[in-house]
Amino acid sequence: MAEVSLRNIVKSYPGSGKSPGKTILKGIDLEIADGALTVLVGPSGCGKSTLLRTIAGLELPDSGQVRIGDRDVTFAPPRDRDIAMVFQSYALYPHLTVRENLAFGLKLRGTPQAEIDKRIGEVAPQLGLEEYLERLPRALSGGQRQRVAMGRAIVRRPSLFLFDEPLSNLDAALRGQVRVEIRRLHERLSATMVYVTHDQVEAMTLADQLVVLSGGKIEQAGAPLEIYQHPKTRFVASFLGTPPMNFIEAKLVTEADVTHARAAGLDVVIAPARLGGSKAMDGRKIVVGIRPQDVRRADDEARVPIDFRFELVEGLGFESHVHGRLGEKDDGTTFVARLPGDEGRSIAKWGRMPLGVAPQDVHVFDLESGRALA
Repeated sequence: MAEVSLRNIVKSYPGSGKSPGKTILKGIDLEIADGALTVLVGPSGCGKSTLLRTIAGLELPDSGQVRIGDRDVTFAPPRDRDIAMVFQSYALYPHLTVRENLAFGLKLRGTPQAEIDKRIGEVAPQLGLEEYLERLPRALSGGQRQRVAMGRAIVRRPSLFLFDEPLSNLDAALRGQVRVEIRRLHERLSATMVYVTHDQVEAMTLADQLVVLSGGKIEQAGAPLEIYQHPKTRFVASFLGTPPMNFIEAKLVTEADVTHARAAGLDVVIAPARLGGSKAMDGRKIVVGIRPQDVRRADDEARVPIDFRFELVEGLGFESHVHGRLGEKDDGTTFVARLPGDEGRSIAKWGRMPLGVAPQDVHVFDLESGRALA
């Protein structure tokens, strides 16, 4: 296996006619450790697939450097990078059996038949493909076809695996199954993998290292739980989490040396350390972020009360998503609380419930830049 190093990667596409050119990757710096499963996640158009294709050699950067292991492969063709790529479209040969599809790449490289049989014999049980080896792709389900595509990559024993949204064509149940198989496969192979997805559940559950992209730049990279708990920007905070984080515009007010973030329906004391210890921030407009799952019944004085007016409950059985507004006005800030199912049903019945949030679960962002305050 091998580590991957990306240094100041820039990639643009020229315009045509009246359409201007566009810079897709804007100076990407990223280190991927040997044996790590790194997930690139972000909305459509953020550059994640272009970045993966640049690692693969299917796209060449305008500037910057791509290193795989100790080799500079910035302008090397894909065949010289010792990689295997799995696409969302499976890319299987329809006229070849599963066995023949698995063997195809090895035969092109002149691998002896005995070695091909040995590798297929090792990989097929890992992916549950033994009973399908003589079938054609059209006789397989979507999940089985994707496993064949992964198997074809594994038998090559590359130094780097690249996955480009491999589960996007599967239904929800199959996505869950194949996601678990990919994670098990990674642990079994200890392989270096780079995985692209727009699905935050895939990203959070698969990644050793999570890389969140937006507008061709890396917003934040690190361990999934660290990013989820300590987002550095409002974008990252909004992108990870279901339902998304609530954002409330507020103003900093200092009274008797205590700084409050105040908005309709919310008054949160903000520790000076989170604001750099400066009183000069008095009157500054900020954004308070509260995750729906951090909202609880306010029967504990340590919780910050939320003046919440109920409008709608989405009952999911084990939990409820409770929608409403802060304050008493009909145009107040929309707010969502994620509560246990019985509490959600109680709100639906009685119309109100005292809600609150622990001070340490309140996130604070600068209104203009979107950057998290300490």
